[in-house]
Amino acid sequence: MTAYRLTVLAGDGTGPEVIAEALRVIEAFQQHSPVSFEITEIPCGGQYYLETGEEWPEGSFEHCRDNSDAILLGQSAGQTPDFQMAIWRVAKLFLDLGADSNYTLMSAPNKLYPGVKHKVHGVPQQVWQPEWLNGYDSREYRRPLPLSST
Repeated sequence: MTAYRLTVLAGDGTGPEVIAEALRVIEAFQQHSPVSFEITEIPCGGQYYLETGEEWPEGSFEHCRDNSDAILLGQSAGQTPDFQMAIWRVAKLFLDLGADSNYTLMSAPNKLYPGVKHKVHGVPQQVWQPEWLNGYDSREYRRPLPLSST
């Protein structure tokens, strides 16, 4: 039996809900396949950052880099400027992880099908490969967040 080490980072917002369903699919797949997954779940996301002041528990970056064959990352979303800044900090960790490893980072949506109704239109698949990330500096990509007047 082939075993893979899967690290799950559910995030927050709808992330945990979507990841729970993805894990159900993985469990069903394992029951009918010679492939198995050793799953490690690590808390992270904007809400985790706001509650703890850390993007994720100490040692998580190293775990993802050194002890994971794949990483399943859920959504992080929020409406406040503080929450948005927390998400930028978490996103930079993943860009650093991609630049520091052989991972290819993909962000959703991966495919939009013609004729299927959805809220997003004309958004291409994004794939960040390690060689593209080596020169990444989050300070170059930060932009001011709009503050609501309400």
